[in-house]
Amino acid sequence: MSATHDKPCRPHIAVVAFPMGSHVHTLFTIAKALALAAPAATVSFITSASSVASPPPSPIANLRLVPALEVSSAGTPGEQLSKFVRAMPGNLRAGLEEAVSREDGLRVSCIVSDGMMPELGEVAREMGAVWVVDGCAPVMAVSLLHAYELREAFGSAVDDARGITPKPLCFNSSNCNLLSFSEELVSFVPSLSSLRVRDIPDFIFPPTHDHLIAGTIKEYPKAAAVVFNTFQGLEPLIDADLTSMLTKYLPIGPTKLLTPRAETEAEADRLCIPWLDRQRAASVVYVSFGTFNAPSQRGLVELARGLEASGHPYLWSIKPEMLPKGFVVGGGGRGLVVDWAPQERVLGHPAVGAFLTHCGWNSVMEGISGGVPMVCWPFRWDQMANARTVSRVHGIGVTLEEGGDVAEGGIAKALKTVMEEEEGAAMRARVKMLKARAEEAVAPGGSSSENFKTLLDIVCG
Repeated sequence: MSATHDKPCRPHIAVVAFPMGSHVHTLFTIAKALALAAPAATVSFITSASSVASPPPSPIANLRLVPALEVSSAGTPGEQLSKFVRAMPGNLRAGLEEAVSREDGLRVSCIVSDGMMPELGEVAREMGAVWVVDGCAPVMAVSLLHAYELREAFGSAVDDARGITPKPLCFNSSNCNLLSFSEELVSFVPSLSSLRVRDIPDFIFPPTHDHLIAGTIKEYPKAAAVVFNTFQGLEPLIDADLTSMLTKYLPIGPTKLLTPRAETEAEADRLCIPWLDRQRAASVVYVSFGTFNAPSQRGLVELARGLEASGHPYLWSIKPEMLPKGFVVGGGGRGLVVDWAPQERVLGHPAVGAFLTHCGWNSVMEGISGGVPMVCWPFRWDQMANARTVSRVHGIGVTLEEGGDVAEGGIAKALKTVMEEEEGAAMRARVKMLKARAEEAVAPGGSSSENFKTLLDIVCG
């Protein structure tokens, strides 16, 4: 996709990323695309110091990295993020002030922020800045915007203003009110009607995320635009729902195709790509669970055994300290384990035949962009809904359900289905068709390309 903003302007666009794994990389991709398309603008990319270190360096002259958000280094990653959330919006204001200071007082004219930070809507209004939101996963945004309806329907709301009584919130207890609903389809919300109650993002029902729900419902419709890493027509019911609820719904994905892919000389590239070059077409299973997701130690043992039992070559991206004790990579060069892999390049390689993933939305979009069918092992957040969409709506993968399927035999069976059977061949054909549609969307004149031009007009004024 290529678009250039022709109007002479001196905007200062602050792109603020939630300091967490894929959130950082998605917003950094958007920041790069905006900086390239609006060379007269200054784009300040604001996140934590540790997160700023994770995107690859950028030679783009008008893109600034501003490591101004404070994240505690004490505790687990989850505890660190909880502390960060509690420190908003003061932390966010400080980050924006730092960006202004670095540009000799050039005021921020537009804030593009992560969907996990609805507090920035009020901050933007105070600053007189245009506010644009990255809505993260479409199904997550829809679930948040319909959260009170979902809570009312399944007896778990904690909104005192609506007179609804809090009840136990879980799926694994005999006296839990949600247990009896777990397999029921969410038919009363058309955009979620393919999902079971158990597939709804797990933060919708507990009261611990009330601030995010209330902030999303209040602030998203006030944003000048909400952008998503998807393309028009991939999920038509969600397209229609978000179009009706938001001021401007802009699917601009796949975001990985927004900017030209930069070749790198990272060690992982030197390991992964030559190894893949030596494998047969569509023969390799690529395994990656992202930054914050991983099976238990027992699950990792079963995964290792399942990969070996499948008989297929595999490329596994995992931190060395997380590998099961005593695990030995398959003999004869059949397996390769790396602590990081260039996922976009890997999924675009002709040797890769299946993607075993936690089903975060960005990973799903990268799987579609690479034309690779998926084996889904979801853990939390929106991943169950995404896995359901992959396997049941689009038919481009299979899902490892909780229970027996996560054992060695279930993993090997799922890989056999995708890699060897007619059902897997049909999945491969369907995902190739979606890949072609994604490429059409970002091509000149395509829906995502045109939506990105609209975004440029909004952020540059």
